[in-house]
Amino acid sequence: MKNKKINLSLVLQGNINQRMQLLENYLEARAIQENVEWELTNQYLVDHFEQGCRDFFGVKLNGRGFPIFDTNEPVPGFLNNFINWFLITNVNNHLN
Repeated sequence: MKNKKINLSLVLQGNINQRMQLLENYLEARAIQENVEWELTNQYLVDHFEQGCRDFFGVKLNGRGFPIFDTNEPVPGFLNNFINWFLITNVNNHLN
């Protein structure tokens, strides 16, 4: 998974490319957990989101692109734990 510093306000309020970074990072982490390859880009996710897709490999998104739930979690709570880690990590990166 790429180690990128992301401004938390951009994740929650930025343009769609910035907001979809959470989904991209989550799907990468889930692929690692499931031992499968992940090669799709953020732009792929953005393009499909802008065309109306709100379900990406079992991850349901709200209208702003924020993951609501995952029907294919490798273990219960995986999505919520990832979101918490992602937001805490990015708040810490933003403060440093």
